[in-house]
Amino acid sequence: MSPRPTGCTTREVGSELKGENVASGTKIEILDQLFCNAQIVDVFRLREYTGWFGVKNSQFAYVEEGDPSSDIQAEEIIDCQGLVMIPGLIDTHMHIESSLLLPNTFAQAVVPHGTTTVLADPHEVANVAGEDGVRWFMRISRDLTLRIYWAIPSVVPIVSSEVETPNATLDPNAIEKLCEDPSVLSLGEIHDYRGVAAGDEIALALGEISQRTGLKIEGHNPSLLGMDLSRYARLGAVSDHTLTSPKKLLEELSKGFFVMLQRKSLTKENIKTIQGLRDKSRILLVTDDVAPSELRMGHLSVILSTAIQQGMPPVEAIASATIRPASYLGFHRLGAIAPGRWADFALLESVSQFPPRAVYVNGKLVGQNGQAVPGAFWDSVPEISPPQAPAVPGPFELNDFRLVPNGEGLQHVTARVIALLNNENTVAGLEIVHIDANNGFAQLEEELCLIGVFSRCNPSSRSLALLKGFGLTRGGYASSFAHDAHNLMVVGRDPSSLLTAANAVYSMGGGMAVAEGNDVIASLRLPVLGLLSDEGLETVVRNAEGMESALVERGASHKRPLLTLTFLALASSPYYKMSDKGIVDVEAKCVLSPYLEVLPSGKG
Repeated sequence: MSPRPTGCTTREVGSELKGENVASGTKIEILDQLFCNAQIVDVFRLREYTGWFGVKNSQFAYVEEGDPSSDIQAEEIIDCQGLVMIPGLIDTHMHIESSLLLPNTFAQAVVPHGTTTVLADPHEVANVAGEDGVRWFMRISRDLTLRIYWAIPSVVPIVSSEVETPNATLDPNAIEKLCEDPSVLSLGEIHDYRGVAAGDEIALALGEISQRTGLKIEGHNPSLLGMDLSRYARLGAVSDHTLTSPKKLLEELSKGFFVMLQRKSLTKENIKTIQGLRDKSRILLVTDDVAPSELRMGHLSVILSTAIQQGMPPVEAIASATIRPASYLGFHRLGAIAPGRWADFALLESVSQFPPRAVYVNGKLVGQNGQAVPGAFWDSVPEISPPQAPAVPGPFELNDFRLVPNGEGLQHVTARVIALLNNENTVAGLEIVHIDANNGFAQLEEELCLIGVFSRCNPSSRSLALLKGFGLTRGGYASSFAHDAHNLMVVGRDPSSLLTAANAVYSMGGGMAVAEGNDVIASLRLPVLGLLSDEGLETVVRNAEGMESALVERGASHKRPLLTLTFLALASSPYYKMSDKGIVDVEAKCVLSPYLEVLPSGKG
């Protein structure tokens, strides 16, 4: 550790004592803060060095190697004690709503783990409350400790009304009006990648908005390659955050895309491919969606740590979560520890050890050891009321959970099954099974569950099918948070448990519930638009963890069970998902009936 500056009285980082002013020496200028004995990560040259830095008016004034001279004066002098200093982390693709938290509560959760800037796409709010919902969400996100910028949802609804009943729309005129806000940096991800490749009129209109406003378009490309990918790029899409592979990654880079790696893409094969690149400046780390129970472990810091564990050099990983995202967003005042940049940074025990010992935004201490500093964040829920949204459907009766509606007598059913292909993500295939049904109620084999979606706008529009691969062996789940339309979704082993869970969500005015028989085992209130909690982080995390524990105890085998369930109704995610119309063939953009054949008793 380097010696302290001569004549300075310092405090260790994170303590509550103020440092004394330097009393002697030639004045250069009086800094607000002087940090010495830091191990500084240089994201430009991909190196670390021992040095010091000064902060004035919320910006880095000096960032220098070695020790400061004794004639430098500061209001506060802080001895970093050899801690590693990295820039604040920047997440360029994420959705605040996935945390189930209001923005002020979300900020309290993620900033102490090092995330200081995000580009948020509020398409969950947009899908239930339209333009008014987006404007409301942007208003309640202003002046937070977390820097929040916006990607305006571009495809709401994400599929046609023939595939899924929408709860709200955003037409091109509304999108362009929303883009006038100075905090808007891009158009949000275009889920309808097949529509773009086919020359869909709405997609072409988005391309024109991008050209008029000068805003980039966020991509969402699970499968396009070759000429289809070129057509997608021509529209104005410049990034992709979906599950990738070495082949897809390299082609997207060659066609000008920024490749965003979320957790599921951090494979050893992808990292090895990236390490072979001469230029890694278009490789970014992002979170996309993070469940509330995961926020205790961190936010973008978890993705960064995972990348390092999978073989990415630590300083490379830090660059892909700081300076490279800043460049992607067009920020020259963020993303690095350099003079003139805003003083957003974190101090760590080592280059890859999280949570940080301390986090600063604009040079002010806001987080310590993964916890918010008192007074650094808003504690109260914003008083701006959200707009109206379609109500959660209910109450329900047992007959609502027949696989075959209006089924009479014992029946044999040849049914389609949505089959999860692994326990890491929600990629799903399609299978066919033959099962018995009693008055339309499915008699489930051990590995099968019921899955259903009930429309909010038109509760008579509903469909149930079979699900395989989630692992649930008993009980049922219901949720008003179900990407992206957020109709009511249920998954479970028996109609009685589904009835109890669905009615619990209805009674709460939105939320999630796990039930077994007539008993509600765990629940989570989401009264704000049926998407968000009005409670604090610890309450939401505790209830979310209760939900996950209840699911795991009842056999759920997926690594992220709660997050997985919310995506089983995402009609743009490969390859088969569930809507209120039936089973969605995502690639073909069509709906399949949940069953192929229904035979009365004795005819099977």
